[in-house]
Amino acid sequence: MNPLTHFKKIKRITFMKKLMFALVIAAFLHVPTAKAAYIGTFTAGSFYSFEIAAVAVVEWTVTFTSVVRGRLQVDNVITGNGNLPVTNIPVPAHVDRVILLVDTRGGSALIRVNGGVPQEVVANPEARVVADVVP
Repeated sequence: MNPLTHFKKIKRITFMKKLMFALVIAAFLHVPTAKAAYIGTFTAGSFYSFEIAAVAVVEWTVTFTSVVRGRLQVDNVITGNGNLPVTNIPVPAHVDRVILLVDTRGGSALIRVNGGVPQEVVANPEARVVADVVP
């Protein structure tokens, strides 16, 4: 085999390895990170309050999920636009964690759980609110 041809082949393989590595790194850097606000603990079998403040053109969806024995289950889904008055949400009896997924479209909204500090959910991304459940 010609040494020049062999050198070009090795150079091409090295370039392909570097290119694949760069693509993998770029894929990892481009993935948006999940953000969650930990809000403390709820008592199993009780209720917590949830409300949304937004202008009428803002559409929102709230997915109420819980973790039971390591498995995620959807408890309820509420959709609407504008404000959602204070709503009492039951905490299932045998759950380990409660996770609220809030999606907005058309603008930002403020969410408040258990009368706490309002948290802003900006347009389009998904916000997660997490609470552990104690017996």
